[in-house]
Amino acid sequence: MEEATVEVRRWGNSLGVIIPAEAARREGIGPKDEVLIRVTKVRRPAAGSFGSLRGWAMDAQRFKDELRREHES
Repeated sequence: MEEATVEVRRWGNSLGVIIPAEAARREGIGPKDEVLIRVTKVRRPAAGSFGSLRGWAMDAQRFKDELRREHES
């Protein structure tokens, strides 16, 4: 199974994607072949979120232990 991030484009009244040539070659996909795709929008974090935890003082091991306890209860 191949996985690729591609751009969605308008194609008449529909939307279309282009399968990268290398991915098509590896999967043996050609014109008129039927394929199954899984559609998931790529969600990127907000630009201001990077570095937002700078100076965070909590011990990583303690934080992990707390999350595990919450999950198990």
